[in-house]
Amino acid sequence: MEESNMPPIALGAIASWYDANPCQSASIPAPHDTTNNAPHRPIFPVDEALNARISLWNGAIWRLQLDAIVNSTNESLKDTSGLCRHILEAAGKEIWVECEAVGTCRTGEAVITRGCQLPARHIIHTVGPRYNLKYKNAAENALHMCYRSSLSVAKEENVRTIALSCIYIKRKGYPRDDAAHIAARTVRRFLEHYRDDFDRVVFCVDSLEDQMIYESILPLYFPRTAEDELKQLSRLASHHLGDEFGEPIIEERKIRIRSLGSRAQDNQLEASQSGQLDYEDDDSTDDEETALQDFREMSIDPDIERLEKLRQLQQEREKRALKEQAAVKKQNASVLNYQTALAQAQRERFDDLRAMKFLYNAGVDHSGCPVIVYLACNLPVDDVDLDRVMLYVIQTMDAIVENTYSVMYVHTDVKDENQPNASWLKRLFRTFASKYQANLRFFYMLEPTMWLKLLVLISKGFVSSEFYKKIVYLPTVKDIDNVAETLDLPAHIYPKKAKAPEQPLEAVDPSAPPTSNQHEEHEAVL
Repeated sequence: MEESNMPPIALGAIASWYDANPCQSASIPAPHDTTNNAPHRPIFPVDEALNARISLWNGAIWRLQLDAIVNSTNESLKDTSGLCRHILEAAGKEIWVECEAVGTCRTGEAVITRGCQLPARHIIHTVGPRYNLKYKNAAENALHMCYRSSLSVAKEENVRTIALSCIYIKRKGYPRDDAAHIAARTVRRFLEHYRDDFDRVVFCVDSLEDQMIYESILPLYFPRTAEDELKQLSRLASHHLGDEFGEPIIEERKIRIRSLGSRAQDNQLEASQSGQLDYEDDDSTDDEETALQDFREMSIDPDIERLEKLRQLQQEREKRALKEQAAVKKQNASVLNYQTALAQAQRERFDDLRAMKFLYNAGVDHSGCPVIVYLACNLPVDDVDLDRVMLYVIQTMDAIVENTYSVMYVHTDVKDENQPNASWLKRLFRTFASKYQANLRFFYMLEPTMWLKLLVLISKGFVSSEFYKKIVYLPTVKDIDNVAETLDLPAHIYPKKAKAPEQPLEAVDPSAPPTSNQHEEHEAVL
């Protein structure tokens, strides 16, 4: 049996780091001297509550039944090699639509999608760095941000249980031991700040080599005994442990730049006091002075600057959360308008619009959720009352939106007489209540033209950002296969998939002698 077909593994089957302690009786160390004169105070003291929130597990991460698993991928989220390939294959075809909707992810960042057919509810995708000894600092900072961004996204999405794969995939050349130190340190520091937001963080490995590395390194950052704390003091002495979040700090470079600036200022002061400062005979040019001044003023290197941008992204996430809260209040205010429109729609008869078959349930997607199709080519907007069309849409959707669903806008064969004006679309979006968006999975647009994409871009100003994020473009009808097995669409747009023809029964002549095969079958029956 292939691993992808094996049953999921529940969290209860994975022992915590605390429960896996081989020396429970020695797990509580002697009290430490908390004064400044204590030379042997551990950097990461024993914390049994913290140890109960982490685990080390060797196996297929895509089998874990948790809130989320972390997948190391490339910037396009379409890596089809190594562990990523196994995860995406186990998630099913629908994961490609999820990745397409997200777009891209830069090195050190993290994005989240549904888990689709995985036991895990979500997949957090992140892009690990390529290791180069010349740019070691940049790689170390980027790997730290991969783990930190993944945990930050998990915290924002209320993910309580998460499995972290080895983000440092082998083909990118990151030293396994150094990378494990970064992973363990980042998780330890993050949980020190947000331990109440997580029930379990699982370090998931898929090789004996990585398992042995983590079994050696985890006791340094998550000590379980007094002996672990003593080992920590010696083995971590040569490691830079970073700031309060485990982020690497390059102290040497800061000191070097600061010292150079101080020496230059001292020399200038000396010369001015002795009256030897001669601007006309100065050998340095204006360009050299400018370059030296720029170098003096440089307080951070490009590596740190990139990390600052990543921190700004974290702050932007928090700002978006506040905006979303404000949007919820705005949506609640629109419910009254929606209820008024719904009451009016229930008093109308729409037999003429229903006969046009431009809005109907066309089937289900790969996850079993209904897909509502809007065939724009079937609605001549000049020959109908668009106000009645809007009421018909509301009446039709109201019976569906209580559960999860998707909408597919089919733009194929659309002509000028099928395109409603922008003001009507604006009214329609504003009339939609919050529950329309709450259960909407995706809003697909099949074969969109440049005009339609431009209209969608303009509509960004009068629809919520959450609705806009759910829009997915399907350039060709072949992309429908990533959404559903089959959909009820006109044959000229999407030909029905033909079933395999049944084999016709052979005619048998009763007067002919039986063949050898027939004779054997007869004996088998007897």
